[in-house]
Amino acid sequence: MQSPLGLQPLVDFSLPPDRIYQRIPAWKLLADGQSLPTLVNQVVLIAGGCDQRLGFTMHQSDCLPTPPATAFWSRQSGLTGGESLAYMTYHFLTQRLVVPIPDLWMIGLAALLGKGVVIICDRRRLNRKPIQRHQIWVGTVAAIAGYGLLGLQLYISGAVLLPWLLPSAVLCAYVLSDLRKKDYD
Repeated sequence: MQSPLGLQPLVDFSLPPDRIYQRIPAWKLLADGQSLPTLVNQVVLIAGGCDQRLGFTMHQSDCLPTPPATAFWSRQSGLTGGESLAYMTYHFLTQRLVVPIPDLWMIGLAALLGKGVVIICDRRRLNRKPIQRHQIWVGTVAAIAGYGLLGLQLYISGAVLLPWLLPSAVLCAYVLSDLRKKDYD
């Protein structure tokens, strides 16, 4: 499946593991023949865990450090390749692939927006009075807060991840430099 504009989706580890997968030891699955009919309409992944008896330890390739979002839900010390594959399979089957927008795209857009605000303020002869400077600064902070809320809503409803910090800093740098430049005129 090709993603739009070449954007690669991310694996979202923010869901609790008990909503994604259920661990069943292989011996229990094989020993209990009665439970096999309950596997209808379910996906079964057979994967090794971080077990020294199997030759896997936390410092080998199949066991990864626990992502912070997963560590919030469970107190496990590592994430196995099978658990990571369970998350990927769940997101693929539910069509919930999180697509991150590249930072450079949003930084470029913030730079254009910041330059546009500076040009509009210069053409309208704004920034001449302290009250106007204060209004422009409050408007910029409100726009950044609104962008943050919009990004959060897009993540929740559309699985689109927008960068916030660097684009906001670029916009602030443009507006703040213009507001400070007026102090010396």
